[in-house]
Amino acid sequence: MTKGKPAKENDEVSPVLVFDYADYHEYLKDWIEDRKARGLVASYQWLATRMGLKSRSFLRLVAIGEKDLSPTAALKLSQAMGHSTREEEYFSILVAMNNCTDLVEKNHHLVRLAKVARPARKTMLSVQQYDLFNKWFVIPIWELVTIVDFQGDWKFLAQQLDPPITASDAKYAVDLLRELGLIEPKGRLYVQKDPTLTTQEELRSQSVRNFQDATMQLAREALMRHAPTKRHISTLTLGVDETGFQKIVERIRSFREELVTIAQQHESVDRVFQVNLQFFPLSRVPVEPTPTGIVSHQDTRNERNSGVEE
Repeated sequence: MTKGKPAKENDEVSPVLVFDYADYHEYLKDWIEDRKARGLVASYQWLATRMGLKSRSFLRLVAIGEKDLSPTAALKLSQAMGHSTREEEYFSILVAMNNCTDLVEKNHHLVRLAKVARPARKTMLSVQQYDLFNKWFVIPIWELVTIVDFQGDWKFLAQQLDPPITASDAKYAVDLLRELGLIEPKGRLYVQKDPTLTTQEELRSQSVRNFQDATMQLAREALMRHAPTKRHISTLTLGVDETGFQKIVERIRSFREELVTIAQQHESVDRVFQVNLQFFPLSRVPVEPTPTGIVSHQDTRNERNSGVEE
């Protein structure tokens, strides 16, 4: 016996798919706006009525991130939006993942999301990004297969990484990249269908944080594994205010784009490097004034802004 869900209008098939989202608040907001743009009935009050809610403002607060959905409310909303069984399952897991604060639990829900749906290859979606970033070596392999003619020798390909991985890991990475439509064979090598990979600005996904953590560990190991002539690792400690912080963040974004441009200008690739840009607080933000409320205005900038480069 099927569930009693609201019947969909003939033209109600929405291009806004829940599988595209890593945050259900944003999904709800975009879903409403998409319906309005296509001239369909849509308002938070209208949707709340379909759910049987008395509050007129609750869903609007959910859409802007000020309120969260309970599991029961998530089920009612999913049914009111006309989700399929698979969409309903994905949405319920997405709500659980967004609502929890424990990182282990978030990873658990991400794995569950990955098992629910495999959206079309045309777009890099959040679930696919979980697979892509879950292992640190997948992105380097994405670069390596364009320059290494490994002739099906997975062990040889695996040994081209530093540190090396297993042959089964190398095969897993290539199979995944092909499944996602990111590479395709061309002669004896592979070509990238898109020369750059981007995510949403600081994608709200634990998988990306896992990837960042793994590459930071590789950076620590590189201090001992590679001679200074084979790497560049430097540190810089700065004292800034909020305006200075925002300016530095913007310059880092611009610098990342510049590095991508430089890499694309050099077609003869013979190595793969990882660049980690880390800019994080080492004090309370902002620091508290002195106990007496008196703040020294002595300029000690040359003393507190220090850098180390090897």
